[in-house]
Amino acid sequence: MNIIKTQKDCVPRASEVPCPNRLCVPMPNGKRGFLAIITAFAALFTLPQQIHAGLRDYPAANKIPIGAVTSSDLIADGSSLYSRTLAQQFNLVGCDNQLKMYNWSGWNTQTDQPIIDFVGAENVLRFANANGMKMRGHVLLYDQAVPGFLRDKSDDEIRRMTEKYVKTVVAKFKGKISSWDVANEFLDENGALKAANAPGTFWRKHLSKPTDQSPVDWLIRLYSWVGAVDPNCSRFYCDYNIEWNNTKFDGMMATLQPLITAKVLDGIAFQCHIGNKPTVGDSLAVNARKVYNKGLEWQVTELDVDRSSNQAQIYEDVARVCFTVPGCTALMLWGVDDGHAWEPGKSQGIYTYPLLFDASFNKKPAYYRFGQALSEVFPKPGIFYKIYNRFSSDKHISVVGGNRADAARIQNSSTTNNNDGSDLWQFINIGSGYYKIQNKESGKSFDISGGSVENGADLQQFGTGTPPGTNQQWRLSRKSNAGNTGWISDDHYAIINLKSQKPVWPAGGSAGNGALLEQNAVETQFSAHWLIDP
Repeated sequence: MNIIKTQKDCVPRASEVPCPNRLCVPMPNGKRGFLAIITAFAALFTLPQQIHAGLRDYPAANKIPIGAVTSSDLIADGSSLYSRTLAQQFNLVGCDNQLKMYNWSGWNTQTDQPIIDFVGAENVLRFANANGMKMRGHVLLYDQAVPGFLRDKSDDEIRRMTEKYVKTVVAKFKGKISSWDVANEFLDENGALKAANAPGTFWRKHLSKPTDQSPVDWLIRLYSWVGAVDPNCSRFYCDYNIEWNNTKFDGMMATLQPLITAKVLDGIAFQCHIGNKPTVGDSLAVNARKVYNKGLEWQVTELDVDRSSNQAQIYEDVARVCFTVPGCTALMLWGVDDGHAWEPGKSQGIYTYPLLFDASFNKKPAYYRFGQALSEVFPKPGIFYKIYNRFSSDKHISVVGGNRADAARIQNSSTTNNNDGSDLWQFINIGSGYYKIQNKESGKSFDISGGSVENGADLQQFGTGTPPGTNQQWRLSRKSNAGNTGWISDDHYAIINLKSQKPVWPAGGSAGNGALLEQNAVETQFSAHWLIDP
């Protein structure tokens, strides 16, 4: 067996290699030491053990997945503080480096196939599957990830080998990765393709053909390779600064127009590595809408924000744009915590301490502002909703007899007794995807009698403290209506208590008028699913 295997020219940039130590925490002087390790180790025992209490639990995250990139070594210990935070907070994950060509190490001449190390990416996919997360693909072609063994090949050999590589990777993850960054960072700051003879333009130089009619014909072929293998995946072009540099953005859209016309490009990925850009939300909104108007998807895929800027405000602004400008299909951060950030302790430039969690996995102000944006999407603050049962769709939740008193029972009924607002409810954000559900007439909230965690415990209304007790906090877990994956109006939710982690349903699954509500571990039952309708 003759195997070509050299990798000397294919190594990640130093800035792309994540911190190798799962417990590395920046010290004040930029070094990592014993005290930092002890601090992070102690944090393992202070993380709340509460399940399902993160960004992924906001209903908004069911519409647009909230994600973070990671690396296989960081999740090797699935019970680590890092792994638990990633799984609790996010419902989308990606690889920082392990789906780049750094893992294409040679060519098997016997089988005429690329030699690719899929172990790291497979570990990330396994983690995603184990934690109910989707996975995003980054990236198939990138000029800073060129395998060294290709450099002495002819153009024809490079085209043939690269096509096989791309098709092999896409086939490997077909049906498992639904969106790919197919090409990454091929444009100058004016949005035009980097010149074919410029440094760092290996792929344009060698994948182009003398017979090409357009400078982007090689890109059209590349995107066509992906679509031929997996016609159901979304194919993105990914680049930086396009969220605020309008010259680059407009030039990019002109450059990529032939791909749009050829229907091989499905979306634009805004990296969003953001320095001190206080109006970036405004420019992102304008440019994202231009993408949508072209009939394309758009995603934020590498979000991090320099701490010297108004970090919390920018995180909130970007999240709000994703949920208000149509066409957004993912919102992904470039990491989980500052201790494992791209450049975690850099004292100059950008990307310093840029993520939502600090190096000890404490939530930063940016986390809460980010969550605030999610909470305003749905259910909206200040809006009163009726809550209809999926099994008995003519009935909805009301307070028995329109009673205003503490401990009054809550029922599922076709009408209220006095039509006075006792069947109208608002969802008041508590944080981390939890709400108190407050009645319009009485001002009192969903409450489990006695704070019980047992099946069959009564659902009642009761006044709340600040903050409300865990037996008065609820999350919404989306349950698709007969396979319909539409947003809000066609979807049903299980209403799940924080303390017991059990959903509300009519006792015994009853469809009867006036059936009293209780908690029970029956999340999969239609009678435990509710349509929230303004």
